[in-house]
Order: sequence, then C-alpha cells, then structure tokens
Amino acid sequence: PPRNIGLGVSSPSFITCQNLCVNISFTNALLSTSVSIPSNTWTTPPPAFNTSTLSSINACSVGSYSIAVKDSQNGCVTNTIITILDQTNKPVLAALPIFTLDCSATSSLSSTKITVALTSSLSSWSLLFTNYPQGTTFSNIQLTTPPNGMTVTPSGSSTATLLVDKPGDYRFVVKNLSTGCSDVGLFNVATGGLNADFSPSALTGFAPLSVNFNNLSSSSNTATGTSSITTNWSFGNGSVQTTTSTAIGTSATYNNPGTYTVTIVSKKGSCVDSAYKVIRVDIPSKLEIPNVFTPNGDGSNDIFFLKTSNLTEITALIFDRWGNKVYDLTSSTGNIAWDGLNPSGKECASGTYFYIIKATGKDGQTYEKKGNVSLYR
Repeated sequence: PPRNIGLGVSSPSFITCQNLCVNISFTNALLSTSVSIPSNTWTTPPPAFNTSTLSSINACSVGSYSIAVKDSQNGCVTNTIITILDQTNKPVLAALPIFTLDCSATSSLSSTKITVALTSSLSSWSLLFTNYPQGTTFSNIQLTTPPNGMTVTPSGSSTATLLVDKPGDYRFVVKNLSTGCSDVGLFNVATGGLNADFSPSALTGFAPLSVNFNNLSSSSNTATGTSSITTNWSFGNGSVQTTTSTAIGTSATYNNPGTYTVTIVSKKGSCVDSAYKVIRVDIPSKLEIPNVFTPNGDGSNDIFFLKTSNLTEITALIFDRWGNKVYDLTSSTGNIAWDGLNPSGKECASGTYFYIIKATGKDGQTYEKKGNVSLYR
C-alpha cells in the first residue's frame, strides 16, 4: 500500500472566526513502483460525508477528514485521517453595572472609572468603541483610533479599565485577537448627583444644649462620594460655619429654649443640595419655694405657691410645730398650692410650718427640699 502520505495544511490549521475554512492538500506518497500513479479520494465528516477526488479541499466544518490514496499499479489503498479543530472561542462579557459620573466641574472630578471584564481570560484581545457620547474623552489607557471608533489592547488577560467623562450609552466590540471572534457590549454612564445630609447628636434637650453635627453628605459615585465637598452651615442661633470636608465635624450651643432650624448647603463641582433638621430646646426644670405667705383673703400672697417648671412629679408634706401633718399632696404637673387650711378645712394658726418637698424634673434633675415657711394672718 502507499506509504508516507504527505498532506499540506494551511495556517492556521484550525477554524477561527477570521479563517472559516482550512485548506488540506494531498502532496505526495511513496508507491510500489516508479511508474505507479497515486489517486486520492476525500471524505468529509458527518453528517454530509461528501467525497472529492481533487488534490485539495477546503475544510469548513469541524471534524475528521479522511483521504484514501490508491496505488494505480497494485490497487492497494491507504487511509489517512486529519482532524480539523474548532478554535472560534468567542469572548464572553461579564455583566456590567450602571456607572456613575461624579459631579463634574474640576479635572479631578470629571471622569468615572469603567471596567470591562470577561468571564474567562484571553491571551490577546481588544476593545473597539463603536458608539459613545459626542465629545467623550477616553483616558488612563493607551488608545489607537481606527475610522469607526477606538480600539485598545488591554494589558490584563480578563479586564480592561479606562476613564470616560460624558454620561450616556457606550457600545463596544470585544475581539479575541487569536481567533477573530467578537462579542458586543453596552454600558451606561449615569449623571451623578449630590445628597446633602447630616446627623445631630440630639434633636431635643434642655437649655443650655450643646449639639455635635456629623456631615453625611455624599455624591453618587461610590469611589469618590465623600471627597471634595464644601458645606455651609447655618445653626439657627445666629452662628454659621463653612467646612471643606465631610470628615470635619462641627457643633453649636443653644442657651435659650426654643425651636432652631439647622440648615446645610453642600456643594461638589456642579452639584448643589441642601438639608435641614429642627432642634427643639426646652427650659430646664426649676423648683423655688417661698418662705412666707399671708392667707388673709386680701388677694395678695394668699397661697403657699411653688414656682416650678418642667417637673414630672412632686410630693409635698407640711407639718406644724408639733409634727402634725397639715398638708399632703402629690402632683404630676408640678403644681403645689397650700391655702393655709388643715386637712379638716380649718384655718391653720399663724406660725412656722415645716415642709419636705421632693420632685423630679423632665431633664432628670432630682430635688429634695426641707425647710420652713412662715404663715401670717
């Protein structure tokens, strides 16, 4: 039978997206005699099983191609198989998020970082931007400019990063340079915004009230959201302040009771936003006890009346000089008023009376007073 079957294969010897067919040719064979003439028959892989007696064929399908070489003198045949492989290996893009362009007004804030990623690495691949917002500047990556876009060969095997400075849709083609196979991708760059916010250490309290403020303002970009933010503070008590970083805290003291509106205006690049919160300051608790009263019906100082404010509970006990209890009252409003009558409704005699008064303020202040009051008629 024929020996040393010679076959020629075009380069590359596999099917790619750029080379859809591989040429296979019969070149020579060692035959039984010098006058023998070889003939060949090609058989293509299934399902077609086509045959050809040409010296070469184009293999456009993946599979095993068989060639039968026949010696014209002795009729012997040698079968040889050559396998054509599939090397299309289309790049597969990983899912892309929506990218956000930070508030833009200065060069340090004008771009957002884009990462194009593949699900598996390739030895050589390229990016071709076919459609993007007019005037877009691509940076942080080496670019060449073909007629229909921008092509870049990433330095990494599975990711490419770049900066863009315009919001909108970006369409691109990823190409495996080894096989010519490509995939089409799209990502969107959204316009960034700024959210002004802050947190006070207290929203309510008693005068004098000191409040610390933390700046929570942030822009849309997760990487640079809290950088380069200038905030103007108005504390509602007549004082103002400007901070140039969200890391800088501030404070204000409210000496008088009332309602105060704290307002901030935060700025970053072209973005501006404001926020406000209301601080409510109450008067502190108070308990003042008179030392004399005259329950004679003249309309002046007729009542043993306590001057109180912001008490949640008060208990008053009053005794005469012999230790007899003449007054006993517990109030949740802080109002204590003795008219000089004993528990039987009779007028107490002029003289000195002793009291024990306990109270609790809304601000947590506790009171326990012991003393005497003079009653004159």
